[in-house]
Amino acid sequence: MTPSSTTQALSGPACQPLRSLPLKSGTKPSSGEDMAPAHPEARRDNTRAVLMRTSMAEEDSGRKGNVPPRAGYNSYLNPMEKPEPVRPRPAPGTLGRYVLVREIGRGGMGIVFEAQDPQLQRSVALKLMLPRPHADAAQAEAERQRFIREAQMIAKLKHPNLVTLYEAGALQGKLFLAMELIQGQPFSAWLKQKGLTLRQKVAVVRDVALAVHHAHEKGVLHRDLKPENILVSPDHQPHVMDFGLAK
Repeated sequence: MTPSSTTQALSGPACQPLRSLPLKSGTKPSSGEDMAPAHPEARRDNTRAVLMRTSMAEEDSGRKGNVPPRAGYNSYLNPMEKPEPVRPRPAPGTLGRYVLVREIGRGGMGIVFEAQDPQLQRSVALKLMLPRPHADAAQAEAERQRFIREAQMIAKLKHPNLVTLYEAGALQGKLFLAMELIQGQPFSAWLKQKGLTLRQKVAVVRDVALAVHHAHEKGVLHRDLKPENILVSPDHQPHVMDFGLAK
């Protein structure tokens, strides 16, 4: 497959040179797409104000089986990001066309929301980069490049057991990844379930190995494969996540 050589320019002066990955509705990105970093100061205060309107909304009792545990969603975060403790948040808001439902993961450099995409009528995991307030220019640039590299690595991959990247770009001056929303739990928690057969356990390990093999064939090394970075869905399908350290 020949990667596309074109990209779509992001609208608005806040986005500056950052360009989103070109995607067709319902498809995964092809390899070779690129993004350029957004201006470090672009509309930072405005985006922070939007983020402060988001909600933790942890009342999942009426949605049992539809929403995975919060702990599992920290798999979307870069391994350099230490998850922060759960705390109440204000009411949800919107970012671009995405309607924020609830915050499902947060670390020192990123935050993940369950969100709705009204345009494509699907739920997504929306990961936003949050610059550290006391980071110097060099640190901020390194973090942006790491975030961009994660998008580029995921964009090269197409496998049922690897998390899907739907879109990447900037929202109100912040880099973002719109990814497949996995309903499941970390591999370590999944293993503790009662009633699992040896065949089921072996099948999950096999599928993870096949997914990693696919990544290697595409020239991508995950470099942080561990139970916390594998979410297993209710139908026992594993999904390898978090390519923040990939090369």
